[in-house]
Amino acid sequence: MTLMIRIAAVGAVVAIAAFIGLQVSTLPDNIGASPTPIPSPSVLPSALAAPSVVPESAEPSAEPSAAALVLELSGAGEAGPLHLITILDDGRVISSDPFRVSPPTERRLTAEGIQLVRGEMAATGLTETSANYLPAANPGEELVYGGAGPVLHIGQAGGDPIVVNWYLFADTELDLAAPQPEAEALEALAARLTTLEDWLPASAWADATADPFEPERYFMSIDQQPRVPGEDGYVEVTSVSWPLEEGIDVFGELSDPPIDAVRYGCLGAADGRAVIEALESAGAGILSDQASLVRDFILGDGPDLMYSITVSPVLYDVPPSCR
Repeated sequence: MTLMIRIAAVGAVVAIAAFIGLQVSTLPDNIGASPTPIPSPSVLPSALAAPSVVPESAEPSAEPSAAALVLELSGAGEAGPLHLITILDDGRVISSDPFRVSPPTERRLTAEGIQLVRGEMAATGLTETSANYLPAANPGEELVYGGAGPVLHIGQAGGDPIVVNWYLFADTELDLAAPQPEAEALEALAARLTTLEDWLPASAWADATADPFEPERYFMSIDQQPRVPGEDGYVEVTSVSWPLEEGIDVFGELSDPPIDAVRYGCLGAADGRAVIEALESAGAGILSDQASLVRDFILGDGPDLMYSITVSPVLYDVPPSCR
């Protein structure tokens, strides 16, 4: 099993066990970068919009541990998962820099702000049920494209999140693709969701500015696996000043459902930061950096084995081992 397949498998365990809501997909480069103003979904043509009655928004939850998902928008880049924004019903907004220059930030919405965001989604008429909007070729044409498009998760009380995927094909004068009104509407919505500070009124915010995001808890998975043949540049586990009392080989508990030697568990804020700092100091980071919400690391374990380690903040749907 190749390294990237193993990392994907471990990601599935993280999603199942922690429900931290960090999904793999990406926003195309043109989001937020259009030379012309991006229309609000609330003024899209009536053929696209089928607004429903937006439910009254309850006051945000008081306890962070009880927070539920309002929405999460993420994408997939060449180097792996790209988180863009998570909004929780206690008002917290966790945002990642799409250019991966600055670390994630946190700000808090009021109940009014949450309602305005929900209204933007409802105005598209495309966020009430799960759907996948992919490009279709015009008659006699063939489309060639790769990668994944954006994915929007929308929380539902007492049920699984609604999942909406789309891919807006960058067509040319060749006119290869059929019109994509739904994808265009969702692209405009994504642009609005990633620029909340540009259009929400001051009364929608409970605090004046964003602060650096400091997770209260982390979820960590550790996968011991065969070393990839020909890969000799890994930092050895013996060079890491491991900060936890539990050794790296016995941390947490075995995954459920089981995937070979994958172990997982939760860490408090101080221990999570200590693990990340220790692995960073050892030079074990891969495919992620300080601007990433999810951190991935690889360590060599002798000539034949290696550890793949993922450290993620717990945002919502707190797993039992974190309570």
